[in-house]
Amino acid sequence: MKSIFTILILTVSLMSSMNIYAGEKSLVYPLGFSEDNKYFAHAEVTTFDGSGFSTATVKIIDVIKNQYVSNTQYPNTTESLIELKPFDALQKVLSKSQKSLKKFKIQNFNFVEASMQVAKETPVKITKLYNISLSDVTPIFFQFQLSLESIQKAKGETPEYNEICGMEGMECQIFNLGAKSLLNEKSSLKTLQKDDSLPKSRLGAFSYNVSKVYYPLNRYYISENEVPLIVFIETSMPGFEGPSIRITTVSGTLTF
Repeated sequence: MKSIFTILILTVSLMSSMNIYAGEKSLVYPLGFSEDNKYFAHAEVTTFDGSGFSTATVKIIDVIKNQYVSNTQYPNTTESLIELKPFDALQKVLSKSQKSLKKFKIQNFNFVEASMQVAKETPVKITKLYNISLSDVTPIFFQFQLSLESIQKAKGETPEYNEICGMEGMECQIFNLGAKSLLNEKSSLKTLQKDDSLPKSRLGAFSYNVSKVYYPLNRYYISENEVPLIVFIETSMPGFEGPSIRITTVSGTLTF
């Protein structure tokens, strides 16, 4: 797993963006899909506004179920954040998560970032077009469209959350995410995630934006013509010095 450290050392320069952002912002680093592409791992680093200290996590998601199967955090208590900088937290959590990465057979570099183009955007619904080429692993040029719908005035999971979302000026939002192939005229929109309520992890969320889409580099798709997808969604929530930006991960498959 030493190559994971190599990948993240090359990307550590991206952490400089934290120094010019007034608020808490999470940066995400893809680690790769598993050998069979049924799991995907990524590292996430959050630097807290005010203190400037950081925490890091390595998460592994079941691609088909769109559920996390492993979540390793360092440090695991806020009392341990003193003098912990982004790269220090990142190195610690990668070392701590080696067993989980090996258990789910995560392959370094087994991911490709899809090209992305905004197709349409309105106040209530954001629809973005992502052009994905699979020419490196198949002779097919695959195109699909993601539909991200933000819904205002969401209800939370408890009365406490409903009270927060009902505060003056607070516009809590949930979202629905769907995908549709553009190569098949008969293709219909497939739901990847549909929120019923506002979860604790997105308390006060007021904006969503698709930031990255990934698919596997290797040829071993879950079925002959079904490609696994990982979608990173920037989630904006109220913060201390400015908006707090976290990452919501959605996974699924799409037939091409």
